[in-house]
Amino acid sequence: MKWERPRFVPSLGENVVHVWLFKLEGQFSQWQRLRALLSEDELIRAERFYFERDRHRFVFARGNLRVILGRYVKQNPASLNFIYNDFGKPFLTAEPNQPSVNFNLSHSDMWGVLAVTLQKEVGIDIEKIKDSIKIEEIAERFFAPGEIAQIRALEPRERIDAFFNCWTRKEAFIKAVGKGLSLPLHDFEVTVQSDQPVRLLKYRGKEEELSDWFLTSFDPLPGFKAALAVHHDGAQEIEIRFFSNSNLKF
Repeated sequence: MKWERPRFVPSLGENVVHVWLFKLEGQFSQWQRLRALLSEDELIRAERFYFERDRHRFVFARGNLRVILGRYVKQNPASLNFIYNDFGKPFLTAEPNQPSVNFNLSHSDMWGVLAVTLQKEVGIDIEKIKDSIKIEEIAERFFAPGEIAQIRALEPRERIDAFFNCWTRKEAFIKAVGKGLSLPLHDFEVTVQSDQPVRLLKYRGKEEELSDWFLTSFDPLPGFKAALAVHHDGAQEIEIRFFSNSNLKF
């Protein structure tokens, strides 16, 4: 896939999702500039990480989040205020007469992805593929019976790909719903094979909402899987644009 490299944040349409890719590492001077944008609460959260690498990556993640969102709402990144629902999902407080910008952030290893949209619930997930992962053990614990059956029906060499398709799609959906693990992972089911359409197949107790969810998967980088979930009315097509912040003018 191709990542556009704009110097400025493009305008955001009503049925459009922008997905941003950025590194969670960089020069010390860049880390300092990003750290200066964080709130006291974010700095406290950063210090809770045991390893210095994880503390630095948290700063890069939250700093880039503030820089990019600040461009959309035309505010100083350091002045942005976030509120959290009862399950910990963050939202950006909107200024009067400003459109509601929704977002979701995910990171894995040294890469982060950010999804941004207008007035739509959105979730995104990125995962580094690990061949050593215990597929069947984790699937039995977290996946729906139909998803487990889909994976078991595949050849062994295809199961890793299907596992990470399933994992990222379920994570993206849960993050879009915004209720954390109070939504049991076995209460909904997604397709897992790369050669099948990406769809939400089951949603226990809310079957009438299946068509209201847009799901897609993409390979952001070699060795990584990612997925995006967007709640919409089903009448309009969702357009996705992919951006890298490497040329973004800060």
